Amino acid sequence: MPKFHEYQSKPGGYIQTSIDGTPQTLHVSPSAGTLLKELGFEYGDYIPRDVTKPLIIVGTIGTKPHGRTKWELLDGIPELSTEYCELNESQQEKLREYLHQRVGDLSEPVFDRLATFIETESPLESFSQTKISIKETAEGGPAELQIPPTESDIDLEAIPAELRRADSWLCWRRETRDSKPTKVPISPHDGEFGKVNDESTWASLEVAVDALSRDGIDGLGFVFTEGNTVAGIDLDHIRNPESGDLSSKATDIIETLDSYTEVSPSGTGVHVLVKGFIPDGRQRHDGVELYDSDRFFTVTSEHLPDTPREIRVRHDELAVVHEEYVSRDEESTPPTTTSRPNQTPEIPKPETDLNAEEVITYGHRNQKFRQLWNGKTTGYPSHSEADMALCVLLAYYTGDDKSLMDTVFRRSKLMRDKWDELRGNQTYGELTLEKAIQFVDSYDPHLHGVDAAAPHTPIGQLDTEHKATLEATVETVESVPADTIDQAGELADDTGQIRFVVWDSEYWDLEEEFTEGSTYRLADAWITEYQGQRQVHINEHTAVEEH
Repeated sequence: MPKFHEYQSKPGGYIQTSIDGTPQTLHVSPSAGTLLKELGFEYGDYIPRDVTKPLIIVGTIGTKPHGRTKWELLDGIPELSTEYCELNESQQEKLREYLHQRVGDLSEPVFDRLATFIETESPLESFSQTKISIKETAEGGPAELQIPPTESDIDLEAIPAELRRADSWLCWRRETRDSKPTKVPISPHDGEFGKVNDESTWASLEVAVDALSRDGIDGLGFVFTEGNTVAGIDLDHIRNPESGDLSSKATDIIETLDSYTEVSPSGTGVHVLVKGFIPDGRQRHDGVELYDSDRFFTVTSEHLPDTPREIRVRHDELAVVHEEYVSRDEESTPPTTTSRPNQTPEIPKPETDLNAEEVITYGHRNQKFRQLWNGKTTGYPSHSEADMALCVLLAYYTGDDKSLMDTVFRRSKLMRDKWDELRGNQTYGELTLEKAIQFVDSYDPHLHGVDAAAPHTPIGQLDTEHKATLEATVETVESVPADTIDQAGELADDTGQIRFVVWDSEYWDLEEEFTEGSTYRLADAWITEYQGQRQVHINEHTAVEEH
């Protein structure tokens, strides 16, 4: 039975329990923590599943960043009985009132799951609530969400379809921190702080739009994840908000990328969305920032005229922008023209003579590859999406060698019988490989691996709330009494020190255990600030290599 623990320094808490025989640590949102106390539960009390199960369904009890998904958790909880409930009538009424307040925020699948739970497993009175409508295509194919009308300034039809369908939405509000204005992510479910690495705080677009009517919500945000292959380019201070005129640099980047572009909330910048992966190295320079994971972008739907209305595959063009405007040395002379694929030769595609063993060895430098190689599909909408993600990586590493890609994929733990099932004249595997090759226009051996030649940032120059690559020596390693943290301690180089935290590596197969005196290269480590101290967060997105 779950056991409740309150946080001492902030609202909410966590529940330690065992589901389907596996220990779990579940995050309790502040509103759920308040409810538990109103129901009479205190620190250390056991919480009946009559409470935890519906709260998991509505998302106010959720997984920590490296735990199971909501649906995996629910599948591991035995069905309850309407005839036996551990809550008294007063507690039942308070729980029902809490759930009823959140019905309007739920997407249709979540609402249906909650309604089924109340009808078949709980003595609570059922809800009657009309949810969003579903429209079938003329061919009877996949249904399309019909977003209800909204009084906000958001033009829902202007938002690209792949974003509208994703359950990767947050809200945001303006705050001032350290005398600087910032946009703080907010969960559309309960108005509490949202997290780009905790999907339990995300929602569907319709839920996020509904939340815009609440006090303290200033706009919408979309979370970039490993599974959606969407990258964002943020151009700051390049637009005249009155005339709409753009700087020459912004015009050059927008024309090079030629994909969906919209005006930022301030009116002085723009966001460009493309399908592609950000090359290694620094991700921001001189007003240009590039992100493809662990980040949310504000979304205004104010489409920039004369740009495409859809998000296009732009790997080569993204690499050009990164090379010309972000990775270029600061002392270098800015380019007078940009190399576009239709004007100059494309990025060279070298021949690769790697064999299967070498591809696997090279791929294991990349954490994302390791996760997929070991059959872990967390963060992807389906097993098929994970298949495609691994095939995209294999296309990079093999130089689009379809036969070699097939040989390597068959050795991964993603391999299943479906790979050889026919889809017309071709198998599912053949079609997946061809789509991956179409997505990858050029072979870039440094795109995802730990590249020893790629630049790293000295500790003294690290900015918070950004990803970075650093090389540092472990000075101390601490024992941390937390289920979700494996190690913590201090890293140092010639320019300073910084605290590091290694999140539950059992989930993502970290092969390195940090030892005092050893030096490591960390690629794609997230830099944050906690209680006035900078921290390096090492998780499933970080590539680790001992030097």
